[in-house]
Amino acid sequence: MSNVSNEALWGKLSEMDEKLDKISKKEVSIEIPQVPQPIPTVSKQEIKAIADESIKILGKNVDSHFAANFKNIERLNNNVLKTKETVEAIKIPENNITLEAIQSILSKDKTMKLGFSRIRKTTFIIGVLIVFLFMMITFSMKQHADYAILQNRYTWQSVTMYKLQTENDSLKANRTTINKTKKK
Repeated sequence: MSNVSNEALWGKLSEMDEKLDKISKKEVSIEIPQVPQPIPTVSKQEIKAIADESIKILGKNVDSHFAANFKNIERLNNNVLKTKETVEAIKIPENNITLEAIQSILSKDKTMKLGFSRIRKTTFIIGVLIVFLFMMITFSMKQHADYAILQNRYTWQSVTMYKLQTENDSLKANRTTINKTKKK
């Protein structure tokens, strides 16, 4: 039965092949009429007019940028002059603090005597903080070690209690079996 259907399929395929051959032999060529297109021509005066117009537009753009830059430069100059006038107008404050007094405060001795040597205060403070940090780390390590020992002891106690409990249970089991054998 499959042979019959295969033969029918081959027959249909051959018919389709013949139809496709007929269609390919009847090539229809459609000719598109070509219309001659005129080539645009431009005179020298038109080219010159277009160039002049483009140059004027470019010139206006450059002028507007120049004007904006010029205004910005004028504003900057005015701001600089106002700042200069403000700085020149600054006088010594009314509470009689002079520049020398400020310099003497700023140039104050920042060192301290420690025994026979002089040490900067900031160096001393940093050293004290380092010693404090070292002590904190040491105490933290000691506390961690103590906790580990405590945890180890607790584990050992738990294991020992478990062993004793199992031994106790096994002894109870042996005693009950001994009692049962004695009763017989």
